[in-house]
Amino acid sequence: MRELLLRGKRIYLETLTTKVDAKMLQENINDIEQTKYMYTVPYPYTLEDAESYLKYLNSISDDSSIELGIFDNFTEEFIGVVSLENINHNYGNGEIGYWIRKRFWKKGYAKEATQMLIKYAFQELKLIRIYATLQKENTGSLALLTNLGFQVEGLMRKSVKNKGTLVDRYICSLLIEDYKPHLK
Repeated sequence: MRELLLRGKRIYLETLTTKVDAKMLQENINDIEQTKYMYTVPYPYTLEDAESYLKYLNSISDDSSIELGIFDNFTEEFIGVVSLENINHNYGNGEIGYWIRKRFWKKGYAKEATQMLIKYAFQELKLIRIYATLQKENTGSLALLTNLGFQVEGLMRKSVKNKGTLVDRYICSLLIEDYKPHLK
């Protein structure tokens, strides 16, 4: 996995595995309310789950995934994660995702981190489409994405199991021609 450091006004994004260990990850995501819309994250989230995830990230040898920790510029505190996965350079697209520690919710960190990674994806990786999938009930995430210019492409009915229940998910995308960084 490529090492990366992006700096913003309040935060910086850095390759997750350079600053976050399994204990830190486990302590900050092991919360049912925080993970209720994250179908790939089990609950409870154990130290073994975190170790396995970090081992997986360290094993990625190509540029198909970017997993970045979100950190406060001034305190260095760990805020959450933003990622670009399933990067396909042949088709020019990738899937964006994020999660923020509960105590940092509704403070604009997800928006700032997502904007930074979108800019990098379009300008540096030369992608033409960024997409996201999210559980239908995740209205906060849907509001964030549409605020950033993403369009809802459709509803994937009963597409994955989340904590044992089949759930519907939206798929949304942002095309490079609709990307207007100066308006955000």
